[in-house]
Formats: sequence, C-alpha cells, structure tokens
Amino acid sequence: MRPTDYELEAIRKERRFENLILPKRNIPFTKRTVYDGWQEKVESAITGQQGEARDIFEKQIAEYIGREYAVAMDSPAAALQMALKFAAAELYHSYSGISTPSGMGKGGCLYGKRVFCQDMMRPEMAAAVVCEGGEPVFIDNDGWTWNMDPEVLERAFYIFPDVKIVIVSNTNGVPALLKDIVELCAKNGAILIEDASDALGSYYGNRRVGFVGSLSVTGFREDGVLYGKGGALLFDDYFFKHKTEEWVYQSGDVRSWHRNEDLPYDCGMTDYTAAFLSSQLAHLDEEISRRKTVYDRYASMIDGSALEMQSHGKDGKPNYQRIAIRLDSSAMYYSAELGGDGYVFEDVHGATCPQELCICLQAFGIGTSRVTMPLHRMPFYRNHSFVCAEGEARYNKESYGQISIPADDGEAVYNTSICLPADPDMTEEEQKMVMEIIERCFYMRNPNYKVWTAEEICS
Repeated sequence: MRPTDYELEAIRKERRFENLILPKRNIPFTKRTVYDGWQEKVESAITGQQGEARDIFEKQIAEYIGREYAVAMDSPAAALQMALKFAAAELYHSYSGISTPSGMGKGGCLYGKRVFCQDMMRPEMAAAVVCEGGEPVFIDNDGWTWNMDPEVLERAFYIFPDVKIVIVSNTNGVPALLKDIVELCAKNGAILIEDASDALGSYYGNRRVGFVGSLSVTGFREDGVLYGKGGALLFDDYFFKHKTEEWVYQSGDVRSWHRNEDLPYDCGMTDYTAAFLSSQLAHLDEEISRRKTVYDRYASMIDGSALEMQSHGKDGKPNYQRIAIRLDSSAMYYSAELGGDGYVFEDVHGATCPQELCICLQAFGIGTSRVTMPLHRMPFYRNHSFVCAEGEARYNKESYGQISIPADDGEAVYNTSICLPADPDMTEEEQKMVMEIIERCFYMRNPNYKVWTAEEICS
C-alpha cells in the first residue's frame, strides 16, 4: 500500500530531516533516454517494405552480442518461450505437448517436466515455463552477485536428476557466475538457456552476455538501458532462425497458400519498434558509460560499514541497469509485510530497514524500488519447489514477513536491499542528497508515530 500524501508530508516534517536541502526537481528512479535520429528511421520503416527494418535490427543485435542470428519478438518472455520449445524438441522430441502421446489436448512442450529457474528473476520469464506446461524449480542465489548459486544448482541436480533445462538470469544487469554454471550443466547433460534480458551490454570476461549455450535471450524494456519494448532469441544455427520465424509469424509455410504446419504464435516485433531500437542501439555503450558514472559516485560515498554495493563478481562487468545497495543486518531493525496493507516497523535508534528507506526517499520526490522479490515467495509460485544450501524447501508461511527457510540467501537479499535512483542525468549534488537522506534514516523516528515491538509483530 502506497503512503498517502499526508503521511509523506509528516515524514518531511520529522526532526531528523530538519535543515535538509531539498532537490530542485523530482529525481526519477530511472530515465528513458531517447537519442536523436529515431524519427527518420521509424518513418522509413513505416513507409518501406514490410519486415525490412526488423531484418536490419536482427542483424545488428546479433552482431552486437556476438551471435550469428537473432529473431526479434514483442517481449523477452516470448523469446524465452521459443527457446524452451527448442530445448524440449532436443530433449523430449516434440515442439509441443499437443503432438506427443501423453500430451494430447493438454498442450505445452514441457508438460509434466521440471525446469530449474533462478529464484531472483523476472516473474514473467518464469511464467514462460508455466505457459509451456512445465514446473519451475527455483534455485537460490549466491548472496554476492544475487544470481544463481552454482553450489545450490549442483545440489538441485542431486535432488532432481531428471531436470535437463536450466534458465539462468542476470539480476540488475550483473552477470551470473556463468563459467561454473556451464560446467555443471555439461556435467549433468542439461541445456542452459541464458536470460540476458536485463543485462544487454554487460560483459562476462571479454564477451557480452548472451553468448552462453546454443540459445540465449535478450530484452528491451521501458526501465532498461535501451529504452523500448521487445526481446530477441539468439543462436548460431540457421535452422533455429528459420523455425523460430515460422512460429513467430503464425507458422505459415512457404507455399503460395496459407496453412499452419505447427502451433501458431503471433509475437513478432513490429517494424517501427525495430527501427526505433535500431536507432538507439548505436548509443547503447554511451548510455552504459553514463550510468557507470552514477554508480561510481555512489560507490565512493559508501564506506562499507552499514551499506554495501551489489557485487559484480571477479569476471563480471554490468550494464548498471539498476544500482542496488544492501544494509548490514546489524544496522537494521525488524520489519514485516502485512500482505497488501503495508508494513510495520520496530523502532530502534541507529537502525533502519529497506522499506523505510524507500518511503523516506519517496517523501522527497526521489524514485526508488525494492529489489526483485524471490519468486518462491510470490503467491503464485509459493507451492513450487525451492532449493537452497540446505536442500529442498517450500515457502508456505501465510505471513510474508517471516523467514521460514534457513539459509535462504534470496530472502536475505530481499529483506536487506533497495535499488537507488539511477537517472543518468543525476548530478553529484543530487546523489549526495540521496545518501544524506539514507544516512538520516538511521536516526530515531518521530516518537509520535505508533511503533511496534518484535513480539507484537509476530503475535
């Protein structure tokens, strides 16, 4: 539940925020940067030959990432769903459960199959597994890069030896520990699909992410480094490109009459979207450089005593799509979610919590966000299997605010972290003010507020 204007005004009047120099503008959480030159390309795409602008963009994005081919679609989730169909064809010999003996009328190329998914990934990406009849099994993150933990993945293969598809993501644009994960998948005969939809332009080693395995997915989002809407499936096999285009464009064959040779989809990227993204792709490295400047300023302001930045790993170089910080547990007080009714806090001098930081920054017109909630905690997925360092578990508590699984690193990250505003146009003075508000949040809250003890919260 969002705080009311009255509540935000009350926060601004608290004693701890006295004499605070207010920003001269509202600072957005992220900014949609649009570079010049897009009008001409979009107009040309609209008036030109159908599919020409899309073909040009597909070649550009494949070359940028280092793949041979790409097929552009209207969302990253659609691209992942196509990748799952190829994986199912190789493993289970069917592109669709409709054409398998056990799947008649039930649909889904993954019907009755489990798929390992990163716990901290976009919910719509895991939904692609569900749409194909599969069951996601969530793998805990590592606590440093906040991506899939290779040690936990190894344990998951021991618990579920029948699983042969793994989807690894790159949280907040930070590359996962890809080398270890690739080795584990090869050892267990599993197909690895890299979800690089949040990491366009990030590097792992000396290559841009999206190069791992025979199939990978990238994406373009309204809150991403490349402003737009869509996704792309990337591969090095021309057969994959030809087959994907059949699915994406209603599965029509090459004959002069139209008939469906396979289950049809309609998820291709439009020409004007492709033309717009093509105009912006040329400026992507410039945009990442601007965001890195913002990140470096934040990093210089954090001494590591009570706050720390999300780690990039020794081989990772992110695209700085989101800039996240984590509170030291000793500098936090207890807080609990009340479903859709907001939060309650335990008031402790010298401590704060992520939700309070978000509310206080919002009170001063500064955009911020909590980090991605682990999928095993979300209502839709709460009955799905979850694997952590201690083995298989399920998050089945009715109270969202209580940690019910020991050694749950994803839960620990969510309960201690927030994303800072990453507007590339932020000045150093604005960033200093953001950090000053965070610092003042560690002071005692207004004593007129209702405060709760830990016993009252848990009762």
